[in-house]
Amino acid sequence: MNEADLYQIAMEMNHGLQTEEQTFLTVLSGYLIAAYVIGAKVTRSQIVIFNAIYVVVACGLLYNMHDYWANITHWFTKAQTAEFGKVMVDLTLRGELTVLACASMVVGSLYFMWSIRHSEPE
Repeated sequence: MNEADLYQIAMEMNHGLQTEEQTFLTVLSGYLIAAYVIGAKVTRSQIVIFNAIYVVVACGLLYNMHDYWANITHWFTKAQTAEFGKVMVDLTLRGELTVLACASMVVGSLYFMWSIRHSEPE
C-alpha cells in the first residue's frame, strides 16, 4: 500500500466520522426540541424511557465517533510514517476533545430536560 492509498482510507474514515457527527447533532436537536415542547407535560415513566433511549443512542454515536477518530489517527499516522518517515501531525487529542465536547452536550441536554421538568409555572 502506498501513501495515497493510506490517505484515501483515512479520508473515507473522515467521511464516516462526519456522518456520525451530523447524526449526533440531529439526535441532540431532536431531544432538545422534544424536551422544550413536551418535557413538562409527560409522566415520569415516559421521561425515564425517553431519556434512556436518548442516552443509549447518544452513547452509541459517541462510541462510533471515538472509533472513527482512532481509525483516522491510525491510518493517517501510517501514511505520514510511510511518506515522511515520522509522524508530522498527531490527531489523538483532537479526537478525544471532540468526543468529550459531544459528551458534555449530552449532559447539558439532560440538564435542560431536568430544568424544564422542575421549573415553576408562571
